[in-house]
Amino acid sequence: MTARPGFLRLGKPQLSAEQLSTLYLAVVLKTAKQRVLRSLEANSDDVRFVVNSAAPLDQMSEFGQVGEYFENTLYYAWTLADCSRQHWPVEEALSALQRARDVPRPVVEDSPTRVFPETHAAMTAYLLLPESDQGLYGLVDIGAGTSDVAFFWLQKGDRGTTAWYYSAGSTRVGMDDVDRVLAKQLKVAARDARATRETLDIDVIRSHRSLIEPISDKIYRHMARVLYQAIKLDNAFFKRGLAKYKLFLVGGGSMCAPMTERIEREPPQYMAEFEDAPSSLSIPGRARVILPSGEQVRLGSLGESRAARLLLLACGLSYRRPDIPKYERDAEGVQVENRKRGVLVEFPDQWW
Repeated sequence: MTARPGFLRLGKPQLSAEQLSTLYLAVVLKTAKQRVLRSLEANSDDVRFVVNSAAPLDQMSEFGQVGEYFENTLYYAWTLADCSRQHWPVEEALSALQRARDVPRPVVEDSPTRVFPETHAAMTAYLLLPESDQGLYGLVDIGAGTSDVAFFWLQKGDRGTTAWYYSAGSTRVGMDDVDRVLAKQLKVAARDARATRETLDIDVIRSHRSLIEPISDKIYRHMARVLYQAIKLDNAFFKRGLAKYKLFLVGGGSMCAPMTERIEREPPQYMAEFEDAPSSLSIPGRARVILPSGEQVRLGSLGESRAARLLLLACGLSYRRPDIPKYERDAEGVQVENRKRGVLVEFPDQWW
């Protein structure tokens, strides 16, 4: 509606973007819930659901202004899931949403829903693997509309596993930008650009390097800014002259070579270098997944396929209470965590 930005008209009713997203997601979540129950051969009363959703860092309450809208959408969509349906009259759906919103949301600790950063979703499962080592880590998540970067210290010990975040940030640059420039070059409609790109051979993608590299360079410079913020917050790792960190590349853009080659070729300066060559984040091949049928699948059989990366993301999303700490500096410049948080519990060898 041009006269009312942010609203849409469906017949006579007018819906805000938040309302429409909530009602649509309610139908999606109902379908997901039904599939889970069928897989488990269980009734709804026998299963307790916790619904996690990941969002770009700049769309989190900690870092931006729209986090509350994401949290409301997820919570009320889950609240409405059971009563939603595929053919849902708009006015009836809006009435159901209003009744749900008349009941105050529970506090975060008691809520069945949680929104947390996409970067943390990708890393959670890896951090909890027995094979992961403590140390300084970097993560570049190249998504569709945004690219997220985070630097943190992973601590492992008798008390469990803790990820201490030093800096994190989003930039509104991603594979959508690549698709826009390729659409013009390939002479395809913008809506078909992604599907077309995903069918192209890597050599064809590389032939358009001159179009893609300016986009990649923006992500590289964003990574440099986030690293600089990490050093300003805690430079203990840099006092001996050089800091080494492990860098992981995730997201759909991590599989597009022209988007990652600059990052893989040279770390930003600021007295830092890679500990190893940057690599994709995936589940170790010896890890196992237990299917609902009881069959065990060793993930090594999946190789470096997209399925292995998606399984790692799914495992991170399934963690009961993912969290990201925020830090402040006191008058002496000492790093202080400004709220308590629980210790992550290690996954057993047999994941699901």
